[in-house]
Amino acid sequence: MIVLLSAFIFGTGYGVHARDNNPRFSFSEGTGKKSLSLKERDYQNALNEEAKRTGKFSLFYIDLQLGYGATNPNYDVKSGVSGVSSESKGGFVTAAFITLTLFDMLNFTTGLDFTKKNFGLTAPLDPDSLISTPQEISNSFINIPIMFNFGGQLSKDVGLQLSAGPYFGFLMGDEDNIKELGLKNFDFGIDAMLTGDYALNPFVSILLGTGFQFGGLNNLGSNFSIENVKTNNWRVFSGVRLGL
Repeated sequence: MIVLLSAFIFGTGYGVHARDNNPRFSFSEGTGKKSLSLKERDYQNALNEEAKRTGKFSLFYIDLQLGYGATNPNYDVKSGVSGVSSESKGGFVTAAFITLTLFDMLNFTTGLDFTKKNFGLTAPLDPDSLISTPQEISNSFINIPIMFNFGGQLSKDVGLQLSAGPYFGFLMGDEDNIKELGLKNFDFGIDAMLTGDYALNPFVSILLGTGFQFGGLNNLGSNFSIENVKTNNWRVFSGVRLGL
């Protein structure tokens, strides 16, 4: 009888001890809370890795872009003037943007972009001449955008973001034909970008996107022939994103 009782007590104590050492059933002392199982811990680690890969843990990331765009001017022809025409022309675009993480899908983007807003314009330059003179307008602007960025992951490695907001542009150089046409050296407009990214690793992604700038909200200028000058600039670009 004594032998049987001793065996029962020993077996019961060993079972309780084994159960307490099993991570799936262990309890935290003094808290009453059950600890995570091995499967749950693996799942949480996977979530953490995904957050790092998508930049959720990054305070900001930097986009370096190189592209090509075409600019088309819009304007009002003054009363009594004829022989006015225009054509769009292309130019290279480079940019460096920094995006600050605010919330899950909402971020803040700013930086610098160098944009060639070239176009052709044929118009009389003064009231004493009825001859329309063709002009090649070579506008090089440094723009500072102030945009909000919305986006997220479409799949494990592919993301998509939409950025939009105002920009402030400053003319580089001092072209004579720009003076003759009465164009200003400051541009205020709206900028929008749609950017896709493919993650190579948690900190580097390849970019491909398109953008649109509607410039001249401040009226880019006027002369004898035209007034209320605005510009539309479409661009495509590629680049690299660095998460920090």
